[in-house]
Amino acid sequence: MIGKNEGRLQNQGEIDVRKFILNLLIVLFVFFLMFLVAINFIANKSSEMTIEHKAGDYQYSVNLEQIPFKWKVGHKDSISSIRESKENVRDLERFRSEVDNISMQKIKLTLCILYFFITLITLIILKKKKVNFPKESFIFIVLLCGFALYKSFVTYADLNSSLISAKFYYLLITN
Repeated sequence: MIGKNEGRLQNQGEIDVRKFILNLLIVLFVFFLMFLVAINFIANKSSEMTIEHKAGDYQYSVNLEQIPFKWKVGHKDSISSIRESKENVRDLERFRSEVDNISMQKIKLTLCILYFFITLITLIILKKKKVNFPKESFIFIVLLCGFALYKSFVTYADLNSSLISAKFYYLLITN
């Protein structure tokens, strides 16, 4: 009888691991859907006659009804109006691109950090409850946690680079 009870406990542990993996996959799928909705929202917003975007301390607005296009670029509370010309079109586009990158990288960084904490908390809960699961699953969860941490650092570096580039192009455009 003792052997049968141990077998039941072991089967229960396997079921808990399966439920955990299923729940983890569901959470990842929900985050993926949220990311797609955010991208769709940003893409739909850009089809208007005036394009406006703000990220970090930088912002831009482009009036597409006037030719040449009239831009408003800003940093914090300082806003400058600029007419697009052959001399500044590349710098204005690069500034716009960097501001857009800042916005997307903030979203990506938030998701990476959230994913890191979800996997870390899951790992801690499983260890605390002493759930019996294979070492391969433990190693897989640790690798997921490490990957999320790595992506967080890479995204932070990219965000910092975009902030520096946006500052450079803002100063280039306004001076």
